[in-house]
Amino acid sequence: MKKILIITFIFVMSFCMMGYSEIELAGRSGILYSEEEADWQLFSDGEGRLSYNALGHVQTLDYDNVKTDLQNYMGYQWAVGVRGTYKEELEGYIKIASYGPTEYDAPLAPRGPVHTIFGDVGEYWGKKLLPRLHEWWVDMPLWGTPLNVKFGLFQHVVASGLALGGFYQNYGVNLYYESADFEWTFRFTVPDIEQKWYLGPYLIAERETFNINYDSRAYFWESDLIMTIGDVVMQPYIGFLADMTPWARRSSVYGQRVDRDYLGTYGGKVEAQVGDFNFELEAARNFGEAISIDPQFPDTEHAGYFFVVGGSYSYEEKLIPRAKLYYISGNKFNGDDLTRGMLTPSVNREFSVFSPTNSNLADTHYPAFDAGPLVFTAMGSAFNAGIWRPDMFGDPYLMSNLIAPNVGIDIMPFDKLFISVDYWYLRSQEPPIGADTMMNTYTLPSSLGNEIDIFVEYYAHENITLSFWGGIFFPGEYYRQSRGDGDPIGVATAPRYDGGASNAWQAETAITFTY
Repeated sequence: MKKILIITFIFVMSFCMMGYSEIELAGRSGILYSEEEADWQLFSDGEGRLSYNALGHVQTLDYDNVKTDLQNYMGYQWAVGVRGTYKEELEGYIKIASYGPTEYDAPLAPRGPVHTIFGDVGEYWGKKLLPRLHEWWVDMPLWGTPLNVKFGLFQHVVASGLALGGFYQNYGVNLYYESADFEWTFRFTVPDIEQKWYLGPYLIAERETFNINYDSRAYFWESDLIMTIGDVVMQPYIGFLADMTPWARRSSVYGQRVDRDYLGTYGGKVEAQVGDFNFELEAARNFGEAISIDPQFPDTEHAGYFFVVGGSYSYEEKLIPRAKLYYISGNKFNGDDLTRGMLTPSVNREFSVFSPTNSNLADTHYPAFDAGPLVFTAMGSAFNAGIWRPDMFGDPYLMSNLIAPNVGIDIMPFDKLFISVDYWYLRSQEPPIGADTMMNTYTLPSSLGNEIDIFVEYYAHENITLSFWGGIFFPGEYYRQSRGDGDPIGVATAPRYDGGASNAWQAETAITFTY
């Protein structure tokens, strides 16, 4: 408790005081000047977040397993950045931050270890609280052209973030052009230079559990356009991931060995505003292939796809009902895969931004999508493992092999209060395969369940925000099917196989200070 009080006091005092006076410097030839006369300017920004997180039955869907499946902890995040400009031509930014593993809240004084999908995480204290370089970049005109170049360690999110990664900062270079109605970007990155941990940079548990030493050799290119024509915005895009990691340093779910994998994605998003109505459509498809180095096994063609269609209506910006459908492809499986305990498909229909032949790229090249169900796909800021379900990756956050209709409503009764309520129906796009105790295979139910989420945000001050995010997941027939196989190949995963699944829930409360 003493640690929590100290941390809380530091956060509140630091960020409240900063919130009343934005830090800004301007000058010319080394002398401070007013902003109007300045050649250069410096600005700073910062954010601190304290939260209380509680989760129930997410990892086992078992009311009786209280020790593992009920947990609560206090968490934190904080970051400070400095941005500088010179004559409105040269711009740079640097940011240090202290976040928890995989960008979740870092635990402060939990009651025992916090259980995650990657392993247990203990409290952050001492050197674990120290920040690390989180982002830096320089942006300047490309001499003799109408283009700009941006290079460094930074994010780049395209459309909804579902198709081309962008969740993590990566070292890369952007060439881009901007005008009032047209934007074009070409990006090149080398994933896995910066991100090489799941549980955080200072945790001994990671070295003991994972012995991470894979050093992926991957390269990623992408290009996208944003064109505005009246009330219609169109954004076509294409990306290509060349993964040259040797087979021995991969984590693959396939039986054949691969040391060259070429995964491309093309697609686009269209958004239209018609009066108070808003419509959007996004679709994308994977292409390319993974080259097998085993002559007896085939190469694997990538053919995953998705589309998202939705609409909303704004009533005086105070009441916004909305609906959306996510349709995301998955792999087709058969009983032979299960009985022989090996997958060697010639076609991979699991849509993803990285290949099933190298899931080690998950900590660096990852979707930036953040609109899924809170409990089912672990979309919050707490350490939520998500609900295991049928897919290739064993990562509930990834939106793959899903049909997910969503309806919701946003309410802003007054300027300082925002409320959002969502209902989700969740179903596998491809039916999973299971087996009984004698390894007789059969098709499992595709119905995964339902979820209801609520999000509330109150803007107590221009620099202080109070928030609450809660959700409850109701397991469907897939989790209530008694099985005897134990899922030997890991593509029809579930927290339990006895058919007695319980509901799962999550709640987060937080106070965020910004300046």
